[in-house]
Amino acid sequence: MFLKPTRADIRFLVSLIVVHLVYFLVATQYKCIYNGDSLEYINMAINFNKGWFYSGSLLDPFDPMYYTLRPPGYPFFLWLVYVFGVNNWIVLLLQNALSVFNLLYLRSTLKLMGYSRKYDWVLMAFILLYPSQFINANLIQPELLLQTSVLFYSRHLLLLMQTKNWKHGFVMSLAVIAGMMMKPILYPFVLIHFVLLMLVARRYRNSIIRAAVASILPILVVLGYSYWNGNRTGKMHFSSIQSINALLYNHEYYIRETQGAQAARHFYESELAKSMAIKNFAERYDYQSKKALHLLQENFLPYMVLHTQKSLTMLIDPGKGEMDLFTAHTTLQQIYSPSTKPFRQVILQDGTSGIANYIRQNPSAPIALLVVLFNISRLIGVALFFFSGSIDARYKWVMAVLFCYFVFITGPVAYARYLMPVSLLMMGCAALGYQFLLQRMRKTDNIAEEN
Repeated sequence: MFLKPTRADIRFLVSLIVVHLVYFLVATQYKCIYNGDSLEYINMAINFNKGWFYSGSLLDPFDPMYYTLRPPGYPFFLWLVYVFGVNNWIVLLLQNALSVFNLLYLRSTLKLMGYSRKYDWVLMAFILLYPSQFINANLIQPELLLQTSVLFYSRHLLLLMQTKNWKHGFVMSLAVIAGMMMKPILYPFVLIHFVLLMLVARRYRNSIIRAAVASILPILVVLGYSYWNGNRTGKMHFSSIQSINALLYNHEYYIRETQGAQAARHFYESELAKSMAIKNFAERYDYQSKKALHLLQENFLPYMVLHTQKSLTMLIDPGKGEMDLFTAHTTLQQIYSPSTKPFRQVILQDGTSGIANYIRQNPSAPIALLVVLFNISRLIGVALFFFSGSIDARYKWVMAVLFCYFVFITGPVAYARYLMPVSLLMMGCAALGYQFLLQRMRKTDNIAEEN
C-alpha cells in the first residue's frame, strides 16, 4: 500500500522536474550531448542488430580491442530505444527521468538513516549546486546508470543490516553486476562485495549459504565474461580500457604534472604509436600492462602521492570543463591542448593579477567558484555525518567503503563526472550531517531557554 505524498514530497518532485527540464532545454539549444566515448557506445548498440558485441565501426579495419573496450550494459540501454528508431533525444529524456528517480530514491534511502523531509531545503541546495548531475543526464554516456546501480547497492546493504533478510544481499549482487556492465570501473569491487557480505553473515550468524551464493555471484560473472572475452580476443580480461588507462592516461597525467604538457603529449603519442603497431591484441594488451606496471614500479611513491592528490581534488572539482563543453564554450581538443592553462596553473604563474584575465576568457568561472564553495560545504557536511553520534556506526562504514573505493580508484584522471556514482550519496550524507547538527543546536537552545 502506497503512502499518500505530502506537500513536501510534491514540492520536492516538482522542483526536480523543473530543473531537469531547464537543463534538457539547454541541451537542445547547444546540442553538445556527446563526449569522446559516446560514439563507441552508439556503435555497439547499433552493432547488436548484426549480432556483434563490438564498439568500433564496422566500416573501419577490424580490431579485437573494440570487442571489450566498452561493456554491453549501456549499449543495451541505447539499443532498447533504437529498436523504435535511433533518436538520442529520447535517450536523454529517459536519462533525465532516471535522474529524477535517482534523486527520489536517494531521499527515500536517507530516511532509513533518520532523514527528515523538514530538511529538504538542505538536500535541494546541494542538488541544485551540483551541475554535473544534470549535465551528465543530458550526455550519451553511462554515468547515470552506474549511479543508479550504486544507489540500489547502498540501499539494500542498509536494508540487509536492518532486516537480516538475504534477499537484499542478492539485490546487491545484481546491482554490482549491472554496474560493472555499465562501466568496468566497478568490476574490482566484486572482491569488496564478497568481503562485505561475509562480514555481515558472520556478524548476524545466519544464512551463511545464501550469503556465500550472493557474494560469489558477481565474481562468477566477472570470470565468465572475462573467459568469453578471451575466446573472442585471445586474451582473458574484462575490458581493454584497463591497460589503455593504466599506460596512456594515468602515466600521461603523471608526466604532465612532473615534466610538463609537452613531455606528456610526446609520451602519449609515442606509446600510442608503439601500442597500435602491435597488431596482435593479446600482445598489445600485455605490452601496455607490463609497461604501465614497470613505470609504476619506477615511480611508485611520487605516483601514489599524485594519485591520492588528484583523487581527493575530485571531491571539490566543480566540473568547469563539463559546463564549458555542455554550453559549447570549448571543445575536447581545446581542453587537452598543451596551451590550455587550468586555474591552478594561472595562479601559480601569474598570481592574483591573472584572475581577471582568466574570468574574461572563462565566463563560467564565477559559477564554477560558487560550485566549489558548495562542494566544500558538502565535504564539511560529510565530515559531520561521520562524526555524528546520532548515526549508526554501521551506516558510516557502508558509506566510507563506497566513497573510498570510487574516489581512490579514479586516480589522476579525476574528472568531476567520475564522482557521479557516489555524488548523490555524498549529498545525502552531508544533508544528514547538517540535519543532526541543526537538531542538536535547536535542542541546546531549548534547554537554555528552560533554564
